[in-house]
Amino acid sequence: MSYVAENAAALVIRLLDVLPDAKQAELRGLHFPVDAIRGRKISGVRFRKCSFAQTSLDAAMLTRLQFENCEFAEIQLADSMEIVDVRFQDCVINCVRVGQAEIYEPVGKLKALNEAGFSAGENRDLDGPEPVIDELTELAERALRTFLRATAVNESTLKKRLGVRSQQFLDEILPLMLERRVLKEVDFTGGGRPQRRFKVGISMQDIQEASRGRGLPLADFVETLAKD
Repeated sequence: MSYVAENAAALVIRLLDVLPDAKQAELRGLHFPVDAIRGRKISGVRFRKCSFAQTSLDAAMLTRLQFENCEFAEIQLADSMEIVDVRFQDCVINCVRVGQAEIYEPVGKLKALNEAGFSAGENRDLDGPEPVIDELTELAERALRTFLRATAVNESTLKKRLGVRSQQFLDEILPLMLERRVLKEVDFTGGGRPQRRFKVGISMQDIQEASRGRGLPLADFVETLAKD
């Protein structure tokens, strides 16, 4: 059932891309999955109170769009995108990726979006001082985003995603996530040398919204996820 909202949003975004009569729509309260906008041609749509998992804008053509009170886990800018009159209003954009660089700092995100052609001047996390971020919570959030692409992930995939900080995640964060059942350990079924494998114990929406708690200490962050 945790996939229903994401599947509905993925279907809607495909309709907007291929059906001319679907233009001028207003979409409210949908949860869009990973790369929902990648390669899409969308025009004249208003998104209100929607959430978006990390999405690449590679080959996307976005024209006259309004995003109001929406939340984005990560927007990945691309040279191949075309942006015309796309506005963010009262949105939360947790991360902007430019090439290999992940930008979390408000001024940096605002600058990157404006330079890419977006209108992004009045948003909750783009204007104002940079929030205090707990380093362990930020690492936990990065690990959780791995599960947006696959509900079950091998330990080797987590290590690749987290790089030099992977051992810190395994030693200091993973035990707490397993204890509170934010993650669950499952049997390894692949080929090659056996390794640990994990799946999420919370909904996809909770993962998409996880970065709302980046200012919390790790224990409080995990406890918030466990209660949802």
